[in-house]
Amino acid sequence: MPEEQLRRNGVEPGELKPVVDAIAAGDLSRGIELTTPEIAERLSIAGTPEECREKIRREIAPSGVNHVICAVTDRTLVKAFTGRDLADVADVNTQLRLILGAGGAWPPGS
Repeated sequence: MPEEQLRRNGVEPGELKPVVDAIAAGDLSRGIELTTPEIAERLSIAGTPEECREKIRREIAPSGVNHVICAVTDRTLVKAFTGRDLADVADVNTQLRLILGAGGAWPPGS
C-alpha cells in the first residue's frame, strides 16, 4: 500500500514495516502476528454486513470514494498460508451472497 494511503488511514509506514518485511521474507504467519488489531481496524472493513455498511457509511463514503475493491478471505486459503483454521468464517460463496444481498447502493444505505 502506498505510504500516502497508509497515512490517510492513520498508519505511519514505519508501523507497518515489520509486517511488510516478514511477509516479504515469506513468513505470512509472522506478518499476521505483527499486525496489531488497531492497524487491522484502520486498514480493513470486516464484520457482519451491517457493521461493514456502517463503517463504509461513517468512515469511507464521506471522503468522496466512489468505489471499493472487495477481497474476500477464504478459510481454506488462510489455512494453507498460515496453518490457522478460521472455523467461524463463512466460505467464499456465502460471503459473496452477503455482499450481493447488501443491495449494491453507494454509499451503503442510500
